[in-house]
Amino acid sequence: MLYEQSRAVTPSGGFDMSALGALASTYGPVVDFGAEGQMRETNEIIEVLMIEDAVAGGSLSIEIEHSEDGDSFSDIFVSSAIASATLVKGYVIYKAQLPEDTKRYVRMRIRNTTSTAFTGGKLFGVIRPL
Repeated sequence: MLYEQSRAVTPSGGFDMSALGALASTYGPVVDFGAEGQMRETNEIIEVLMIEDAVAGGSLSIEIEHSEDGDSFSDIFVSSAIASATLVKGYVIYKAQLPEDTKRYVRMRIRNTTSTAFTGGKLFGVIRPL
């Protein structure tokens, strides 16, 4: 039976940015395209957007990473720093097709690039068909 595993690259309700302290970073869940029953399309896109306005904080960057073995990850995409004033509900941080040579495992790293902690806001990321 074919079924889809979760393809969210953030927790299901979104990533709570108040958990992102000064100069801190964290990783979202790993998507495993090789899991039993998982289907990998050649036209998958990854989309990361704000679902609540950012509160306080300085700036944020994201990195989309992939790995063949699930241990050693390399970058597919690295954003520049985005000021918290820009991070409002509905703002699309990143949206692009995954490269055809994307490896088995994909994850997102979220990074606070300043010494000012975020006190609120949520972002959500998902991999979906184009």
